[in-house]
Amino acid sequence: MVNNVLTLRELPNPSDLKEKLDAQGWLIIRDEVCSVEQFEQVSKLWFSQFHTSATRHDRNQSSPDGLSLQVRSSGHLLAHAEGYYRPCLPPPDVGLLWCKTAPQGAGGETSLFDGAAFFDALPTAIAERLEKEKVIYELSWPKDRCNLEFSTSSVKRLVKMFEVNKSISFNFNIDEHLHLHYHAKAVTEDTLGRRRFINGFLAHLPLVTHPSYAGNVFTRPHNGVYWQDMSPWDSIDIDPIIDAHDHVMQRHRWQEGDLLIINNHTHLHGRVALAAPEAREIFSRFAYWSHGEV
Repeated sequence: MVNNVLTLRELPNPSDLKEKLDAQGWLIIRDEVCSVEQFEQVSKLWFSQFHTSATRHDRNQSSPDGLSLQVRSSGHLLAHAEGYYRPCLPPPDVGLLWCKTAPQGAGGETSLFDGAAFFDALPTAIAERLEKEKVIYELSWPKDRCNLEFSTSSVKRLVKMFEVNKSISFNFNIDEHLHLHYHAKAVTEDTLGRRRFINGFLAHLPLVTHPSYAGNVFTRPHNGVYWQDMSPWDSIDIDPIIDAHDHVMQRHRWQEGDLLIINNHTHLHGRVALAAPEAREIFSRFAYWSHGEV
């Protein structure tokens, strides 16, 4: 049986951590991290470059270095890999989540999904289509959000970056509001040839009507998700994918002080809704092994 609960002593350097994550997908460090400051210190044992999330920019003030962001606690959040929605810049390699306050009632778990098991659980027709076609994210970002996503306020620089990327089409309006279509793969393939459902699409849907989630799930009403021919994903497409999602879901029940470490290229993560309002304090960091964004 694979042991996913380890100690810091067992992971003294980046190569040891990477070996474990490549083999197992996710790990827990328990009872060794006691504060946000220590969470940051521990993460810097393995990483020097971190991903900044524009959508959580307003929640980084409780973090000494501004890179540990408090995770929202309300509602379901469907499976996603971090940063896969954004063109031109690489998604982070590793997600780190640390629990300051664990919920005591039902719900509130972080959900985990092996991307290979997820792909295998998809209906054959959908899996085959996802292998053959790219899927399109439609994103609409105001100037401030766009600046945070790409770490620049220069529209000229963004235009130059986007024009050489054949996977996107875009325009800026007079207020420098970005409207973008990004053609991205929903399925990746690892070094052994195993196909994985690794992407951010389910967390970017404009609407979810699946009976298990309707009315209590995070959506992005101003976004769109389309097949390659620009036909939108609708419940006929989405509901069977969510059925597969629920079939392969693992739930991590938080204990205070838990540090959850996730391979962002092999596993997706999400959130199970709390059954009733209560405290749940989780902080996140997303990191690169090397050559990521600075």
